[in-house]
Amino acid sequence: GKTKDERKRGDAERGLRGQRRNTVFVAGLSWSTTEEELREHFEQVGEVLDVYIVLDRETGKSRGFGKVTFAAAEQMQSAMDKLHDSDLGG
Repeated sequence: GKTKDERKRGDAERGLRGQRRNTVFVAGLSWSTTEEELREHFEQVGEVLDVYIVLDRETGKSRGFGKVTFAAAEQMQSAMDKLHDSDLGG
């Protein structure tokens, strides 16, 4: 098992509400954007570990925002620098 300090450090790395390090919040997505399209768009700047588009609980449709997690902080920063306000899927 993990020591209390190791668990605490893991919690700190995830940040608030279970967010992982190297994760960017993405807003303004088209309702039709898929997680695969989002992944491909962000793979331009680095290795994407995880992609998540938030769906409406009742309709199952995209709510127009999500998260992308990168393998490294430098890749996350590159995404913010190069892809901020970029077009995805028209």
